[in-house]
Amino acid sequence: MKVLQVLREYSREGINDIQRTDKATLLVNHDDSFIRIADNNIIELFDENDNVIFFYEPVNRYWCKREYDDNGNLLLYGDSDDTYNIYEYDTNGNMIKAESNNGQWSEWVYDNNGNNTYYNNNLGSWSVSIYDHNSNIIFFNNYKNETAKWTYNHNGSYIVERNLKGIKTSTEYNKEGQAV
Repeated sequence: MKVLQVLREYSREGINDIQRTDKATLLVNHDDSFIRIADNNIIELFDENDNVIFFYEPVNRYWCKREYDDNGNLLLYGDSDDTYNIYEYDTNGNMIKAESNNGQWSEWVYDNNGNNTYYNNNLGSWSVSIYDHNSNIIFFNNYKNETAKWTYNHNGSYIVERNLKGIKTSTEYNKEGQAV
């Protein structure tokens, strides 16, 4: 985005820099909140980490609001369609739960390497994944009792895969480690 003009505005609310670019107008408020107004009049309010915390599209009168934690993880999403979702994370920043106001929810469990090992939701869907010491997935099973398995070479490249339909494929590699 090419900056075309920068103006300084003084008001009771504080000092603002207004940048006019070839794609949008950006209002920078010195209290660390920012407003971006695009050429199509879409308005975005975003925080100092460039997370969009409010979005408004005037043609359809659609808006959404987002809240983030200090690590940039989305905690809350709400919109003009009366939808809201709440998200929870573990200490490593992995999402462990998502819940919406319509009663839907999903949960995730991770291993020590951050690999998703278990997933389930309120609709009865679930999956289990197992990983090797290099975090390569080696086994997957789901609520339909479909199973997939992988085998890897010493470089961590998969050499055999059996997909959810039971179809087995093999891959060979040359001396440079490229699939042939």
